[in-house]
Amino acid sequence: MGVLEVLKSTARVKELIDWPDKNAGIKVVIKTLTEQDFSEAKRETDKLFKDRKIGAENADAYEAEFETQLLHRAIFDPENEDKPLCSITEFRGLLRPEIKDALAEKLDNLHEENSPDPDKLSDEKYNAVVAEVKKNAEKAVMNISSINTLKRLIVTLASQPPS
Repeated sequence: MGVLEVLKSTARVKELIDWPDKNAGIKVVIKTLTEQDFSEAKRETDKLFKDRKIGAENADAYEAEFETQLLHRAIFDPENEDKPLCSITEFRGLLRPEIKDALAEKLDNLHEENSPDPDKLSDEKYNAVVAEVKKNAEKAVMNISSINTLKRLIVTLASQPPS
């Protein structure tokens, strides 16, 4: 597999989760977001607000829509992970505030677990990241998008005596 194929296959980490509404009893796939996802979400949100000037009176609505756009790009049907769960209009209809908050928290946690901020990592968690890099460097490093984490790993690994 070439470099581009490896990068594409590891760009999005996924996890099978329960849909936050316990009455639904279904599972969905949640995937980490890429820069392309953020750009597309921003572009679509900007389109919706193009006729309105963003100010104090509608900044919350803008941010809420941006978050909805991001979540729409992160949630997939486990049986078809190649396309979003549904249209953005249908997705909005599925989101009650508590469901949206729960999904946003799960997405944030997935990003944190797979691209940890070195300033927030406990020594135990950081050592686990180092161990994972030592075990399978190519896969582990591809899943870390924080440049600060990568810098810290370089310094840590370069300062250790060869084994």
